Amino acid sequence: MDIPNQLLKILPSVRHPSRYIGYEWNRTIKDPKTVNLNVVLAFPDGYEIGMSYPGYQILYHILNRRRDILCERVYAPFPDMEKALRDKQLSLFSLENFRPVKEFDILGVTLQYELHATNLLTILDLAEIPIWADQRSDSDPLIIAGGPCAYNPEPVAPFLDAILLGDGEDAVHSMMDTIIEGKQKGIPKQSILQSLAHLPGVYVPRFYHPQYENGHFSGITADNGVPFPVVATYVKQIQDDNYPDKPLVPLSEVAHNRLQVEIMRGCTRGCRFCQAGMIYRPLRERSPQSISRQAAIGLDATGYEELSLVSLSTSDYGQLTTLLDELDKVITPRNVSLSFPSLRPDTFTPQMAERASAGRTGGITFAPEAGTDRLRAVINKAGDEQDLYRACTIALDHGWRKIKLYFMIGLPTETDDDLIGICEMVRGVFQLPNSHRLQGVTLSISPFVPKAQTPFQRLPQITGEELRRKTLFLKERLPRRKIKVDWRDPKVAEVEGILARGDRRIAQVIYRAWRQGARFCGWSDHFRYRLYRNALEEEELSPNIFLDGIPPESPLPWGHLSKGLNPEFLENELQNSLDARPTPDCREKCLGCGLPPKDCFTMSSIELQESNAKEMEVLGNTITTIDAESRITVRIKYSVTGLLRFLSHLETVRIWERTCRRSGLPIHFTEGFRARPRLSFSPPRPVGVASEAEYIDVRLSPTSLDLIQERLSAILPEHIEIIEVTEIDHGVESLDKAIDCWEYRVTYDYDIPELSEQCQKLLNRDRIQVLRINKNRRRGGREKWVDVRPSLANISGVGNIVNIEITKSGPLMSIPEILDALELENPHPDIVRTAQWVTCKNEKIDPIRLNALVTTNAD
Repeated sequence: MDIPNQLLKILPSVRHPSRYIGYEWNRTIKDPKTVNLNVVLAFPDGYEIGMSYPGYQILYHILNRRRDILCERVYAPFPDMEKALRDKQLSLFSLENFRPVKEFDILGVTLQYELHATNLLTILDLAEIPIWADQRSDSDPLIIAGGPCAYNPEPVAPFLDAILLGDGEDAVHSMMDTIIEGKQKGIPKQSILQSLAHLPGVYVPRFYHPQYENGHFSGITADNGVPFPVVATYVKQIQDDNYPDKPLVPLSEVAHNRLQVEIMRGCTRGCRFCQAGMIYRPLRERSPQSISRQAAIGLDATGYEELSLVSLSTSDYGQLTTLLDELDKVITPRNVSLSFPSLRPDTFTPQMAERASAGRTGGITFAPEAGTDRLRAVINKAGDEQDLYRACTIALDHGWRKIKLYFMIGLPTETDDDLIGICEMVRGVFQLPNSHRLQGVTLSISPFVPKAQTPFQRLPQITGEELRRKTLFLKERLPRRKIKVDWRDPKVAEVEGILARGDRRIAQVIYRAWRQGARFCGWSDHFRYRLYRNALEEEELSPNIFLDGIPPESPLPWGHLSKGLNPEFLENELQNSLDARPTPDCREKCLGCGLPPKDCFTMSSIELQESNAKEMEVLGNTITTIDAESRITVRIKYSVTGLLRFLSHLETVRIWERTCRRSGLPIHFTEGFRARPRLSFSPPRPVGVASEAEYIDVRLSPTSLDLIQERLSAILPEHIEIIEVTEIDHGVESLDKAIDCWEYRVTYDYDIPELSEQCQKLLNRDRIQVLRINKNRRRGGREKWVDVRPSLANISGVGNIVNIEITKSGPLMSIPEILDALELENPHPDIVRTAQWVTCKNEKIDPIRLNALVTTNAD
């Protein structure tokens, strides 16, 4: 089945079609026949979320580095795409080879967020894989999962064959070797799973059996010979070769469209609400030189304009000053900006502010979490109001004009006084000496959800009714001016809490909700609370079973799974919390959490040697300042074909910007915090329309046109091809203003009788009225009828082809509007922009010929 051609018919009917086209830079393409194992990694959320998750790329790199394994990717399709696939009876496919998922040996799933559960079922169902693990045969792929939610996977365990707890860099090799051996020997799936169950950190749910008494979970038993408990595995040292030198670069827009470099794993702060701080222990740091080297190689291989340092607490990195100095050698000559994730106010420094130039054009986020010193002591969150005011002052002094503050409500022992403390902290920000520079403050309020493997895992979650009361209480007391509040829906938190601490009975709830239409439940516009409540009622389960506290003497549904932390440590931390007694940072004193102290703060011997080096060579492409008088302007004519026709104009602009950065050509950049290549484009190509004539102007220092074409062509993705390169005069009018005529060719799948007469009839009309919406920020959209007939210069048709010419004569008539006016039945013909013209004295001139000085043609 030719899936790309099928997609040409499907994608015009879905939103954001570029989510489904693939063709990313640096993707790995292998022949399935040349490997021993075929793996497809599934992220149960949209492409823009999955492509922003760095752990996903690490696993993709590790698996594809092996010659005996092929690894491809798939993401959850949104409901409109799901419907289109079902209507066309098209099986879910991978993005590399457009191959049906059901043909792979392993489907690897990332359990990143509890509300991804229904998307997992969508992926399985669209792939034509039985949803329930006990209904699969030996011919079906093995479904193996990992990620943060693996520490209580019971709500989704019946859908999975095996689950990996902990870091996957080393453990995944043992798992793959075991599966390859079993496959080559023809061993049944049950026997392969028995072998997997004996590997460190691997949990096979079918060998563990939950028990219930009086409607409550009462414990779990295990088959003879399997580990009990299953203890998570972790890498003792973070190795450079596990990070991709050439990370995947999406062609479409994603949530975090930047190079992300992990600088350390784990955290020493011990925030009692934070699951990540517990499950990613111990702390393991990378050397500044190692991080800088990866940043340099990654930027050159991706063309990203922004570098983000990834960790749970970047400002706690032990050699931060040295790291920022090393990164200066990388980002400054490349005109790249630096950003940090959410920051701790107590450790934000002027030096960090000076380097993080990217944030100045947007906003900076601080996370005080709670409104009073008492409550921050309860959750073991360091810092006070003065730390926040100091951090905001630094940010404002260094150019930021927007600040985001992150708080939780519903924390253990929280009172209304703690909520008032949030309001007072926000008012305090507006009373800072330089607060007049603030354009606004965004307040993010999230309900607290107790998570497994944390000191708060047994505590109750406050009810939705109480959360709503707290929300109204805050709304009435917060300042009105320059404040935007993002409220997380309490109903979402309720469902998240049920899934986070549920047992295997919740699998039926997830299944019922999914059957009724629950999809993308982590997205506010898709979340449907009633589906989960109905499912709980049908299963005769009360939400309070999972939201109420779990008594100390009662077993935990995830009690057979362990991070390796001592239960006594978690119990002591809970008691410290109830006493509002903070616990010191692990760097100050070992708390005996249960993990070997020798594994904390580790760095590999190779990295230690590198960290002692005085200097690091700056690798790859650097960008130099170009004298304005010496630069030239080059005009490029190019085509866009295949599935890349579904890229938006903004996405196409990003592709060209990153191509220019990667090319090593002496491109001229803009000034300011976010330096960008000086490019200008022809009028936007409509999404879904291919083109034989697109144009871009590039400013750079004098360079051979042949070299420009060679460098850019080597980097551009498939289906974007350079046709011609020309040097033009500086004074030529911009493409967007100069081009005033367009030609299109529309091809249908069948001959249309009397097509020529229909075209002539349309051309003979004096008026063609279309309904347009005039968007106004203050008044909203206003509908009005517009006569677009003057822009239709010509239309003709014969057989199954319609040729259209449009000019800038009044409001432009779009191609869909023209086809609607023709009243043709086929909704998704093949549309190609065949030409763009500049009209001068009734003559049409190709923009590539307009005042051309020197020209080169593509071979």
